[in-house]
Amino acid sequence: MKISIYDVKDEPVGYGGMGRVYQGIDPRGNTVAIKEMRAEFVTDAHMRARFHKEAVTLAQLEHPSIVKMHSSFEERGCLYLVMEYVEGETVEQCVKRKGIIDESEAVRLLSDVLSALDYAHANGLVHRDIKPGNIMIRPDRSACLLDFGIVKDLNDGSLTTARLVIGTDGYMSPEQAEGYHVDRRSDIYSLGCVLFYMLTGRHAIPRQKSDYDTRQAVIQNALPKAKDFNPCVSDALQAVLDRAMNRNMLMRFQSCREFGMELRSGATAVTGRSGNAVISIGREECDIVIIHSSVSRHHADMEAVRCPDGIIYRFMDRSTNGTTIDGEKIHLAMKEIPVLQNAQRRPSILLAGTAGLEWTEIEAAFGKKSGGGGEAPPPPPPPPSVSGKDATGWLVAIYTFAVLGGVVGIILGTHVYRSKITLPDGRKVYRYRESHRTAAQAGALLSCLSFITWQLIRIL
Repeated sequence: MKISIYDVKDEPVGYGGMGRVYQGIDPRGNTVAIKEMRAEFVTDAHMRARFHKEAVTLAQLEHPSIVKMHSSFEERGCLYLVMEYVEGETVEQCVKRKGIIDESEAVRLLSDVLSALDYAHANGLVHRDIKPGNIMIRPDRSACLLDFGIVKDLNDGSLTTARLVIGTDGYMSPEQAEGYHVDRRSDIYSLGCVLFYMLTGRHAIPRQKSDYDTRQAVIQNALPKAKDFNPCVSDALQAVLDRAMNRNMLMRFQSCREFGMELRSGATAVTGRSGNAVISIGREECDIVIIHSSVSRHHADMEAVRCPDGIIYRFMDRSTNGTTIDGEKIHLAMKEIPVLQNAQRRPSILLAGTAGLEWTEIEAAFGKKSGGGGEAPPPPPPPPSVSGKDATGWLVAIYTFAVLGGVVGIILGTHVYRSKITLPDGRKVYRYRESHRTAAQAGALLSCLSFITWQLIRIL
């Protein structure tokens, strides 16, 4: 059939919450995905606004692990989005077809999605519908995030309804299930549930008889341990799962970058069963830290793949300014760098086109990750010694003043408060007026406190 200028297959290739997806061919012969809004939503102004919101959102995002947006249009009363056609299968389809996903493979796929979400969050967007059916696995085994139909713009509250529950049952966060405010930590919870599904083939919170019962299960039910269903899950990865899926959003990872760093730091996540080590490169909190204003916080990742002739380094740029490798610039893309055994020359790598990345640093970082130790960095230089002038005399004077001040204050305050005189008739009365006696008592108490404080300082 024909939709606008596209030749489209008759049967949909997928379904979403707001519509169905067709495979089409554009006039240039390129394969595209065409998302058609469901007929019952076309007349709903609120749903139309969300459909347009997805088009606007995808148009402003450019990341290798986020589906690309081509165009949007309306024809014969129907709304359409034209997007990149992502070949492969969803995580859900993969698990149903093959069973659970190997831990190292799951970690690698999740790292791609974390990078995509980190990019979306940096642009003020929260996905709100992370689930196995919205993550595609391409033929090259990279992951791609789909369906931004209910994305939330943290800088725009125009499409947000108070106490409105939006998302996929079983994968929404507890705060999302209760209709409370959500932020990037809700996506982190949902992604933890996806990782649980990849490792066990089970939903952390199975769907109940009704939407209400499912939301109550999300809010109240205890979360299972992945190791209970798959004993091969490493302790390090189980700890990462426990934190990502914590009901208390303050106890979860506070960013996808933090989540990714913990994921890569686990023993199995670092080397995997294939023996491939992965290092991170960036301006802060990375395996290789490059202090440069043009370098992104998490600029790139490198994976070392051993082969008979040497090593192939897979360089994945995740930055805003790109990377230049031997004169070729890449941006949000992957490039393989083969390094043969006994090679005299290594390709030059310039982060953001200016900051050089040394191969000695790369090899040392991989050495540490693979357990080889690598070359240890030189110890930090000792702090310079400072021989200042002696202040013993001043210290004696200060402490003497503090002690005498406290003691004299106590004596004088007590004298004013308790001093009496004897009248001619033999009666004794207080010498000073009541208000002055009260002030003197307060002064004596303050002197006591200062003296006690001085003693505590000496002890501590």
